Amino acid sequence: MTYSADRDPFARNAVSAAAPGRRLVTITPHDTNQLNPYVRALRVTVPSTVALTNGLATFSIVDIDAPDDATLTPISVAPGVCDIPIGARLVRATGFPAGLIVQGYV
Repeated sequence: MTYSADRDPFARNAVSAAAPGRRLVTITPHDTNQLNPYVRALRVTVPSTVALTNGLATFSIVDIDAPDDATLTPISVAPGVCDIPIGARLVRATGFPAGLIVQGYV
């Protein structure tokens, strides 16, 4: 079955930062390659096999409004699945915990 705008209650709404995400994309962390497209929010899955520091998995992003790619925002997440309501343009590979799953809402 194909997409139908008649069934989509958001089809005629303007896309804005406050609008819900239309889909999830898998993010591959990288130290210099920016995301394409930038994401509105993050969904982070921390499996039980991920190494934790003080009970949290921590990694860094560059948020959409950061003045440069050196301005990092640390993200710390407990085991399980968590939605982080912050837009990102880069998810850093340096310090990224092995096995962590990061997706972005676009």
